[in-house]
Amino acid sequence: MSGECYTNKDYPKVFPDHHDCIRAGLSESYEIIYAEGNFTKDEINNSQLYPKFTCIPQKDEGKVVT
Repeated sequence: MSGECYTNKDYPKVFPDHHDCIRAGLSESYEIIYAEGNFTKDEINNSQLYPKFTCIPQKDEGKVVT
């Protein structure tokens, strides 16, 4: 709502593959927006909040980092 993205202190993380990275991104996005009660329905609607994460392959290790 301030124009800045929330970033979990545990990131970036390394995952063994793209599947695990996407799964963690979706799960943790849900936790931040809904389960932890950080935002009300009105705040989500008024600020048009949405989750955003990326999974970037690491060539030298063959792993994926978010």
